[in-house]
Parts: sequence; C-alpha cells; structure tokens
Amino acid sequence: MFSNLNFLDYVIILSGVLLCFKRVADMERYHLVRVVLLTSILSFFVVLFFIAIGLTFGFPGCNLPIRSNDAGSEHFTCTEM
Repeated sequence: MFSNLNFLDYVIILSGVLLCFKRVADMERYHLVRVVLLTSILSFFVVLFFIAIGLTFGFPGCNLPIRSNDAGSEHFTCTEM
C-alpha cells in the first residue's frame, strides 16, 4: 500500500493525523467521547508496539542483548541447584 510513497508523503500523512488529534482534543463538549477516543487510539499503538517487541523476543536467532543462547561451560542439573 505505501510502497511507492516518499518521505514527504509520510510527513504529510503524519501531520494530518496530528492535526486530527489536536482537533479532537480541542473539542469543548463531549468530554467522555474525547477521552475514550484518544485513549483507545493511543492505546492501540502502544499495544501493537509491545506485541511487536514480545514477538521478537520469542524467536530463536534474535540477536538482542537480553536473550542469550550461550550457556557457557557450566551445566547444572536440577539436583545441583
């Protein structure tokens, strides 16, 4: 869908989304609708971000510093711990 867009197109789309958020935030009435709408939209992106991070930690071969596949020379059994 966005394969042939350049950087300027992304800037225009992002500014349009930000202006839409500003317009919703500046509404004088409908406080509950405004809070629910902004919270759900922003929460959606946060949930997507954490799902993406969680899925990258789950795959072997992921070279992130938290995940270590090198056990070294120390091998313990359950009775030794």
